[in-house]
Amino acid sequence: MLSILFTAKELALLSLVTSLIFGYTGYTFMSGRKEERSERNERKERSEIKEKNERKDHFHDHERDYKISTEILFERAQTRTREANKLIIENNEKEQDLNKRIENLVERENNLTEYEKDLVKRENYLTKKYQDMEDKEQFLNKFEQNLNARREFMREEELLKEKSQPTTHTNKDILYKDILYVDYKDFFILSGLGTRRNKDEIKKLGGNWTPSQSFWIFNNSEKDRVQNFLNSL
Repeated sequence: MLSILFTAKELALLSLVTSLIFGYTGYTFMSGRKEERSERNERKERSEIKEKNERKDHFHDHERDYKISTEILFERAQTRTREANKLIIENNEKEQDLNKRIENLVERENNLTEYEKDLVKRENYLTKKYQDMEDKEQFLNKFEQNLNARREFMREEELLKEKSQPTTHTNKDILYKDILYVDYKDFFILSGLGTRRNKDEIKKLGGNWTPSQSFWIFNNSEKDRVQNFLNSL
C-alpha cells in the first residue's frame, strides 16, 4: 500500500527520518531522565549536607549549652564550697568558744568546791571556837560567882584580922595584904585593890589582865616569881 503511494527512496528516507525522530526522542527522554536523576541526587546531597550542617549546628549549640551549664554548675559548686567552708570555720569557732566556756565552768566549779571546803572548815572552826567561848563563858561566870563570894568573905575577914599578916582561907587561896592569890590546877590568879598599885610589876612577872573579870591570870611556870613578889610586899 505504501509502495504504491511512496517510492523506494521516499520509503527509505521516511524510515530514516522516523528512526531519527524516535532516536532523538529516546535520547531526549533518556537525557531528561538522567538530568532528573542528577537533579534528584543533587537535591538529596544538598538535603544531606543541610541536615548534616543542622546536626552540626545543633551539636555546637548543645555543646555550648553544656559548657554554659557546666560553668554554672561549677560556679554553684564553688559558691557552696565557700559557704560550707565558712560554716565549718564558724562551727569551729563556736566549738572553741563552747570548750572555753566549759573549761571556765569547770574551773569555777572547782573553785566553788574549794571555797565550799574552806567554808566548811571555817564553819567547823567557828563552831568549835563558839563552843570554846561558851565553855569559857560558863567557866568565867562560875569563877566570877566564886570570886564574888570570896571577896565578900575576905571583906569580912579583913575587918577581923590585921592587913600585914597573910591570911589563909583555903589550901589554895592566900591573901597578901590587899592582893588575893587564888591557885587553880593549870593556872593561878591575882585580884584585889593592891593589883592596881602594882600593875606594872605584875605585868612584868608575866600576868595577863582580864578586863571582864578584873583579875590577873598567870601560868603555873611563874608561880615562884609571883610568890616571891607577894612575900616582899
